[in-house]
Amino acid sequence: MTSQRRSMHNMVNDQNSDIVISGAGLVTSLGRDCESTWQAVLRGQCGVAPLTAIESPLNPNLGGGEVRDPDLGPNVDPANPRETQLLQLAMQEAWASAGLASNKPNLSKRYAVVLGTSLHGMRNGGAFLRTGDGNALRSFLAGAAVLSVAKNFSNIVATTTNCSACSSGLASITLGCTLLQTHQADIVIAGGYDPISEYAYAGFNSMRLVSDTTLRPFARTRNGMKLAEGYAIVILERGADAYARHAKPMARVAGFGESCDAFHLSKPHPEGAGAAKAMRRAISEAQLVPEDIDLLVAHATATPDNDASEHAALALVFGGHLSNTPVVGFKSHLGHSLGAAGAVDLILSALAIRDQEVPPCANISADDSEFSDLRVSCGKSDKRPLQYTLNTSLGFGGANSCMILAKPKDASEYVNASVAPFSNNVNKLSHDVVITGIGVVLPDAIGNEAFIQQVNRYDSLAYYGGDGAIPGEKYEHLINARRTRRMSEYAKLCLAATTEAYRYANINDMPGFGEDCAALVATTHAASRYCESYYKQLIDEGINAVNPMLFAEGVPNVASAHLCTNFSITGFCQTLIGTRTAGLEALHFAAARIRAGCWNRAVVVAAEEASELITQSYRNQFTKRSGKKDVREFSSSSGAVAFMLERRDFAVKRNATIRATLTKTVAVFSPNPTIKNRMRTAQHAVKQLGQLDTLQSSGNGQHLDRIDAAVALRFPNDPRQLAHADVSATERFSVGPLASLASAIVRKVPSAGVVCSDYYGSVYATKIQQAIE
Repeated sequence: MTSQRRSMHNMVNDQNSDIVISGAGLVTSLGRDCESTWQAVLRGQCGVAPLTAIESPLNPNLGGGEVRDPDLGPNVDPANPRETQLLQLAMQEAWASAGLASNKPNLSKRYAVVLGTSLHGMRNGGAFLRTGDGNALRSFLAGAAVLSVAKNFSNIVATTTNCSACSSGLASITLGCTLLQTHQADIVIAGGYDPISEYAYAGFNSMRLVSDTTLRPFARTRNGMKLAEGYAIVILERGADAYARHAKPMARVAGFGESCDAFHLSKPHPEGAGAAKAMRRAISEAQLVPEDIDLLVAHATATPDNDASEHAALALVFGGHLSNTPVVGFKSHLGHSLGAAGAVDLILSALAIRDQEVPPCANISADDSEFSDLRVSCGKSDKRPLQYTLNTSLGFGGANSCMILAKPKDASEYVNASVAPFSNNVNKLSHDVVITGIGVVLPDAIGNEAFIQQVNRYDSLAYYGGDGAIPGEKYEHLINARRTRRMSEYAKLCLAATTEAYRYANINDMPGFGEDCAALVATTHAASRYCESYYKQLIDEGINAVNPMLFAEGVPNVASAHLCTNFSITGFCQTLIGTRTAGLEALHFAAARIRAGCWNRAVVVAAEEASELITQSYRNQFTKRSGKKDVREFSSSSGAVAFMLERRDFAVKRNATIRATLTKTVAVFSPNPTIKNRMRTAQHAVKQLGQLDTLQSSGNGQHLDRIDAAVALRFPNDPRQLAHADVSATERFSVGPLASLASAIVRKVPSAGVVCSDYYGSVYATKIQQAIE
C-alpha cells in the first residue's frame, strides 16, 4: 500500500472517521421509495416501458426507465421542475429513514450537500429554447437542485455538484465521505439525480448506444442500454456520531477507490485498466483481498464495449476468484439513470447487505453470458451471507469510482470512540498544500507572461483580461490544434491553461506525474455553445437528427475527460458544475484531500466560454428583477485559470518552486439566499480566513459580484486591491476568483484572500500566503 493510500486507509478504519449510511431515499422506475424498488428487484421485475414524460415524440418509442405518476405528497411543490420534485421526495425518505424525521435539524451539527448529475436541469434549458421564458433558466443550473435539498437547513458548511457523467452519483458519495473523514461536516446528504430527458435520449441514441430490445448485461446478444431517470439520496455520518444518537445504520463504507482511464472521450479502456485501478484502490483501502468480496454490483450498461471492458477489469482484479463471486447489474431492472446510477446501485447494495440476499439480473439467463468466468446472478434471488459488496461506477469520459460496503459494526465497537468536536479541522490536517504552478488564459492575457504584464500594469483585476470569446488562433500554441479541432472553446481553454500551469510548475515527465495526480475541473456553464447548437438542432429537426459529436463534446465533464487524456492523468477525475463558486469549491475539495494525505497532487482548473445566449439571459433576468437596466449592462467573457497543487514534501522532493501556500479554504451556505442573507454569509466566510493583507472579490463590479465586492470593500486594506468599477470589467463566473488568486500570487501579496458567492446560496473563500524566500 502506498503512503498516499495508507493515510486514507487509516482515516477510514479509525473509529472516529468510520463512515456509515444511516438513511437512504430512492425514486426509480420500479418505485417511489427504497423498499418498493428493492422488492421489485428481488422479484426480478423490470421497470422499462414506453416513455411518456419525455419532451419530444419518439418514433419508434424504444422505452426507458421512467418514474410514473409519483405521489408527491404535501411537502413537494408540484410547480417545481421534475428533477427537483423527485429529488425532494428521495430526500424526505432518506431523512426519515435515518431517524431524523423532524424538520428541525440539530443546530449543533454541521451539514453538507454533495449531489452528482450528468446534465444539470437540462429539461429547463429545452423549455427556455422553445418558449423564450427566462424563468425556466432559474432552475437550469445544478445549484438550483442543491438549494432545493439544502433550503431547510441552517448550518450548511459545504455544498457542491459534481459531474462525471454515469459515475457522478457514486463520486458524490466519495466526496461526501471526504467531508466526514476530514471533520468538515457531521452529516452529509449525498447522492445523484437525472430526469428523463430528450437531450440525453437523443444523444445516446445518436451514438447507437440505446437498445431496441432489452438491457441484457454481459449477454452475448447485448446491444445497448435503456435510458432511465433516478433520484437517490444517502445520509452519511461517522459511525460514532450515528450510534451516539441511537441510529441504526444500513451499511458501513469500508473503502473506496477512484481513477481515470485517460484513454478516450466516449470509449472505455479495452483492457479495463482504469476500472481495475479503482477497484484495487478500494480493496486496499478496505484492507481486504478480492476473495473477501461477497457480491459484485457491476456498472453493466449492456453496451458491447462497456461490458467487455468491465469484465476485463474484473478479471484483472479477481482472477480465479471471479467465478465464485455473484455479479448483479441493477440497470437490467431500472434502466440507466445516468448521474443517479451509482448512488441508486449503492443503496440497493446496502439493502442486499441488510437482507443478506443476492438479487437476480433481469433479462438474462446463465446460458446467455458471453463470459464463462462471470457468475451473473440470474433467475431467483439467493439468500446467502454478505459481509462485503463492491460497486463499480464507470463514467463517460473514463472517470471511475468504486466503493465497498460492509455490514454495520455493532454499537459496542464505538463505545470508546469520541464524537467529533464542532470545529473546522480541514485546515489543520497534517500536510501543507502548496501551489507550484499557475496557468492563465484570458482574452487580453493569453498565457502567464501576458497575464503578469497586465498585473504589473494595473491595480485592479477588473482591468485584466478583456471581454468576450477568445479566437482559437490566439492560444493554439498552447494546445495541439489538430488534435483539439473538434473540441469546444471550454475544453480547449482548459487544456491551454493547464499547459501553462505544467510549464510554470516545471513538470517534464507528464505520464509519471499523471500517475499520481488528480484532476478537478470547475465550470458554471461548460460548453454552452455546443450545448445550444445541439439542442436547437434537436428542436428544429427532431430527436433522431442530432449530431453525436455536439452531444459528446457538449457534456459538462468533457473538459476533465480531455484534460486527463491529454496529460495522462489516471487519478481522480471530476468536474464541479453549476455555480459561480465552482472554482473555489474545487480548490476546497482538492486541498482537503491533499492535507489529509489522500492525494499527493492535483491540477485544479476553472474554465468558461463566452456565449451570447448566456449573456443575454443574465441581462434579461437582471432587468426583469430591478425594473430597469443594470447599472452597467451585463457582459461575460471566456477564460481559464489552472493551479497545480501539491503536498509540500512532494513538491520539495522534486525541487519544485513553491509559488504560494494554500493556507485556508472556507465553505458556508445561505439556505435563504436573499441579498441580505448572502451578504451576511459572505462576511462570516471572510471572518474565518483570519488576518489578511488584501481581500478580493472576483472583481467585475456587475450584479453577480456586488455582494462579494461590498464585503471586500469593508475590509480595511489597500483600496487599490479592490477597485472594480472600470467599464471593461466582465463576469467570468467560476474563473474570476481563481484569476484573483493568480494575480495575488504574481504580485507577491504576503497574505491574500478571495471571496465568491453564488445566487443559489453557496459562499466559498480561500486564503493563500506567499512563499517565504
